Amino acid sequence: MKEIIGKGMNTIMLDCNKATLYATKNEVEELGCVKRIQLKMHLATCKLCRSFVEQSKIISSEVTSIKEIDENNLKVHLTEQQKENLQETVENNLYR
Repeated sequence: MKEIIGKGMNTIMLDCNKATLYATKNEVEELGCVKRIQLKMHLATCKLCRSFVEQSKIISSEVTSIKEIDENNLKVHLTEQQKENLQETVENNLYR
């Protein structure tokens, strides 16, 4: 009986690697219902992954607001001030 329950929980609960993958994918596209529930369950119990999600949102937001793009290479270039601000914002939100 314990083996059956253990196997079932492993299918429901995500490990941190999958949780961060799902969280990252969720920023780009909407997750399916099961994956979204699995992610929410994991984030409810894992402080480190919650922190990862918050930092990821901050970084995405800051990068999308940057105006300086090299059109030839399609690369985003941060100024030194932007880099410092981003670093400070991430550090201030670490383990909230």
